Amino acid sequence: MEKKRRADGIIAKPMYHDAELYDLKYAEKVEDITYYLRNLRDRGENILELMCGTGRIAIPLAQYGNIVTGIDNSYTMLAYAHKKIGQTFLKNIWLYEYDCRDFDLGRKFSSVILPLNSLAHLLTDYDVRKTCDCIKLHLLPRGRFFLDYLNPNLDILMRNRTTPELAGAYTTSTRKKITLSFTNMYNEKKQINTVHWFYDIEGSNERYVEEMPMRIYFPQELDALLEANGFIIEEKYGNYDHSPFTESSPQQLYICRNGAISS
Repeated sequence: MEKKRRADGIIAKPMYHDAELYDLKYAEKVEDITYYLRNLRDRGENILELMCGTGRIAIPLAQYGNIVTGIDNSYTMLAYAHKKIGQTFLKNIWLYEYDCRDFDLGRKFSSVILPLNSLAHLLTDYDVRKTCDCIKLHLLPRGRFFLDYLNPNLDILMRNRTTPELAGAYTTSTRKKITLSFTNMYNEKKQINTVHWFYDIEGSNERYVEEMPMRIYFPQELDALLEANGFIIEEKYGNYDHSPFTESSPQQLYICRNGAISS
């Protein structure tokens, strides 16, 4: 891929250009995986994960014995996920390159998962509606839709970090050392928080940046959006331990069913 150098000399990269670094960033995050396993009805459930990325969640769900299908529109992330799957003996996981707003796999699932803040990549209500239509198309009559999205903190969003703030330092499998930092700028009118991720590589003068616009959905707004798109909210939790949702909860965790289908 051709490099695009900005006026300030920093090289611009597409979102999620480094799949290995994504996995390193979330290497210690397992509580959401435990949450899904706890809420599945039976081992061997047929699961569809949207925006599955590197398979961070899909692979453990398959290792537990579930039949897992994942879709993502990033070839880079999927290629890395396939490499990870190739290091296992799993025969119950399939990954495909699709846009979650427009796909038809021709089959239905007992659970559909939209994991960790991936909803933020749906920047408009139209994107959400198209995605919800696809989710309902792929749910069995008694199937459930799991949504995991942050609980926005407006005070933090409005800080508008303009000086890069350290997020972490990581060493890749090729011993490359990367320092990751970020800035953010929140557009209150559009409810878009634009994050810039800066990659500084030890021993190199080059600096990379990813621009990541993220839509912010507030609790009452998201409740209404799900209901307007045909879902019945059965449960809403504030954290992976099933604690009730409150104003100070870190996450908005929904378990929904298709309101157009009677139980």
